[in-house]
Amino acid sequence: WLLYHGAKLPTSEPQRLPLYATRMGHTETLRTLHRHRLRVDVGFLDDTPMILAAKYGLVECIETLVQLGAKATDFLVDKSALHHAVLHGQVGA
Repeated sequence: WLLYHGAKLPTSEPQRLPLYATRMGHTETLRTLHRHRLRVDVGFLDDTPMILAAKYGLVECIETLVQLGAKATDFLVDKSALHHAVLHGQVGA
């Protein structure tokens, strides 16, 4: 809502925003961030939005992230999102 009404994205660590949106299951926020040219496939520290979605079984977020260009097979550190889904018992993800 704020971005729609002209608010600016924060310049300090904006890559965290897709992580927050994913963790909360906010698929429309992910789409909005993507429309504002913020990459939703980039990680911060040891997580990416796709890895978080896989860890917590957030299937709608996984689907949205794939539609926006993220890949479940990209590795961060030593495991892909698919690895994390299995490790956290999210076989439906």
